[in-house]
Amino acid sequence: MKKHYTLMLIAATASSMMMAQPSQKLAKIESTIVPDNEVYFYDETNCRLDSATEYSVDDEWEYVTAYKYIYDEKGNEILQKGYQKFTGDDFYTYSTQIHYTYDEQNRVVTRINYNLSLDHTQFEIGGTYVYVYDGDKLVERNDYWGLETTDENLFSHTEYTYNEDGTLKTEYSYAPDFFTSEMMFSYGLDYIYDDQGRLVEKEISYLDYSTYQPVKDGGEIYKWDDNGNIVEWVNYSGDNPENVIQREEYAYDLNMLSSDCLFPATQEWDGEIYTKSHNALSSITVYSMTNEGTLGLYDISEMTYEPFGSGSGIAGIKAKDKVMQARCADGIVRLSGVDNNEMVRIYNTAGLMMNVNRYNPSEGIDINNLPAGVYIIATKQGTAKIMKK
Repeated sequence: MKKHYTLMLIAATASSMMMAQPSQKLAKIESTIVPDNEVYFYDETNCRLDSATEYSVDDEWEYVTAYKYIYDEKGNEILQKGYQKFTGDDFYTYSTQIHYTYDEQNRVVTRINYNLSLDHTQFEIGGTYVYVYDGDKLVERNDYWGLETTDENLFSHTEYTYNEDGTLKTEYSYAPDFFTSEMMFSYGLDYIYDDQGRLVEKEISYLDYSTYQPVKDGGEIYKWDDNGNIVEWVNYSGDNPENVIQREEYAYDLNMLSSDCLFPATQEWDGEIYTKSHNALSSITVYSMTNEGTLGLYDISEMTYEPFGSGSGIAGIKAKDKVMQARCADGIVRLSGVDNNEMVRIYNTAGLMMNVNRYNPSEGIDINNLPAGVYIIATKQGTAKIMKK
């Protein structure tokens, strides 16, 4: 039950992280109980996230989601492409687009979402998000239906306020009233910090439709260790912090600083843990509410890190002593210089992983389900191109 809160400022966050030129990269997040794994691939020349894949199974359906990230000359992410592959599908379907624009300070100004139409013939606009700044602070976000940023298309308005030390104080969202179309409070977050300036709680408020007044209804609590790491997150309901509905515990590699690692901060929650903790996260243990009304173990996720210049991704594969060669005939890939049972990945020219298998010399790798074109075969020995006719 991982949280997937989209981070609207993903591009700005990712861009600032790239400047650190980290020596380690997050290569994989692997769940040990729930069938859900995430793999990250990097553009090592520019020290930034290139693409990612997520594998999950839900109610007997298997999903594979892939993302490709496009940047401008300043290193700002300007486009995120999303691909989906479901059980029974032979190919990935190009299904989503997220476009970003920036101001002269490299701050994200607009985010525009596109989704594939139901008949899979074209992309349709999903919404436009406009960000407003006062000095160096984000103070407003306005969300619109379609491309026209008019009052008639406005469906959400969010305001941000800050403490004297510059930390975020409140985040309140407003939406048009159903009867009058006037903007009314709908959702709010109040941020609470300790005397060391660390976030310790988010209080959540909703609109009470019986009184039309904001009321507190739940929150999140953060606990820190002496090393400056968030070690526990708790989600509670109502106005009582004892009414816990989900808890997550975090373990860290104390020999690795978070500033030395490249984290793909594609989610708000990941941004909280990865960028605010001192050390590199090594595992997440998730407890969630069971049917009996008690907290039970839901999943344990483990992180794998690799130094730049090695490991996952096309750019990170280095040639070894063996010389790897590949050829394709009748849709079967045959390899030389590759060990039996060695992991082999096949990418398209856009960098998306289309196939992953353990190599069996007697069988080769069957790619007849892939469309004709050029593919890159990647092993620990190196890479090679093949042409599937």
